[in-house]
Amino acid sequence: MVNAEGPNADSLMGRRVLVVNDRDGVASQLSAGYPDWEIRSSKTYLSAIADVSEHPVGAVFACVDGSDAELGKAVAGLRDAVGRDVRLVLCCSSDAEPTTRAAVHFGADSYLICPLRVDEVEVALRVETGAALPVGSPLDEGRTGASSAELAALGEIVGRLDAPRDEFISLLAELLRTAFGTLSAGIVVEGAAATSGGAATSGGEMSEPVMTEALVDGDETIGHVALGPSADGSAGAVDRSKLQHYARLIGHLLTASVEHRQYHALAYEDELSGLPNRRYLLEFLERLLAQAGADGTTVSVLMFDVDFFKRYNDTYGHDAGDAIIRGCGELFRRNCREHDVVTRYGGDEFAVVFWDKGGTREPGSQHPSDVLPIVERFRRSLGEHRFSGFDRAGTSQLTISGGLASFPADASTVEELITRADEALLQAKREGKNRICIGGKIGD
Repeated sequence: MVNAEGPNADSLMGRRVLVVNDRDGVASQLSAGYPDWEIRSSKTYLSAIADVSEHPVGAVFACVDGSDAELGKAVAGLRDAVGRDVRLVLCCSSDAEPTTRAAVHFGADSYLICPLRVDEVEVALRVETGAALPVGSPLDEGRTGASSAELAALGEIVGRLDAPRDEFISLLAELLRTAFGTLSAGIVVEGAAATSGGAATSGGEMSEPVMTEALVDGDETIGHVALGPSADGSAGAVDRSKLQHYARLIGHLLTASVEHRQYHALAYEDELSGLPNRRYLLEFLERLLAQAGADGTTVSVLMFDVDFFKRYNDTYGHDAGDAIIRGCGELFRRNCREHDVVTRYGGDEFAVVFWDKGGTREPGSQHPSDVLPIVERFRRSLGEHRFSGFDRAGTSQLTISGGLASFPADASTVEELITRADEALLQAKREGKNRICIGGKIGD
């Protein structure tokens, strides 16, 4: 256990620290020994790369498993992400020391054996005067610090992990060109290609590269990165070393992007309908209202549900009910504008966001009146649609009841906007269903 009573404890005060993959209780040991430290945790090396771009730290303590075959690759990626000014310290159990010691050569500053000791923590952070810990990484030879433009580009990319795949690969190509100061740079990975600057082939690959490096996922080569000539036409050994680093980093970022999009889908997508869910709606509206307030534009929200949904569900079964939910989402998506957002709020209730993508509205325009034709198109489509899973012969056509509220006319916050639209929906229900209530007015 760390005990911060050593001679240099004062110089350790106020540290910002990130603990990665805390398998050995390192965060609690550091917190007990240094209560004034600001300590955060990341579960994986990939999430740590994203974390440090948003929350800079002075040191990273990364816990390692001696059996991890990709440990060196992970350490190199983390080093590239945190930069050379941040202390990167590996932590392990005694039986994992040989593997951990070897992993130091991929870019870590030192390693510690758990449980931690204060004198070792201080040395690892280079607190003691004259303390020098050998890194010994061949990839460090001749390396220079990253430029501010390079760091800014890397930070932007980490913040765009959820970007579409082709767009993300293009961002990585731009990062390469910025990092190396070349006239062109390109990336080819698993059938996709992107080039920043210079000429490209019909397949999107960079024409006539002067240097390439393989992109590897485990034991499999998945593509390559390529550089064109620098401004002075040279490409030396230092560039080769740095390119090897960047090839590893880009491999990590590509994996992180895939995982991020998967996590995003799980967190923000409704599994049944495939529509964005309530969590996405609320976060989207927070951003949208802030922008609309600054631009002087209008945002309207329609809350609606299917009339007598429970009756259909109970009569024809849950499969038929699921078909109605999926069908309603698909039909509204077809009938609204491309930039409007259709979400499943919960159960058979949906929320649709209508907003002005083009900027300030024309004088005299009325937002609810503008979106009513869209709602009417959907209602007609719903009445004509043949749903699978049940026979509607002898039954009424499917109808909806809805409530429409607008920012800033009816509400000033996301919570108020949702509440006003929901209240209007309840009013439409009370008035006999199959109608839309708009700001206290009923539209049949």
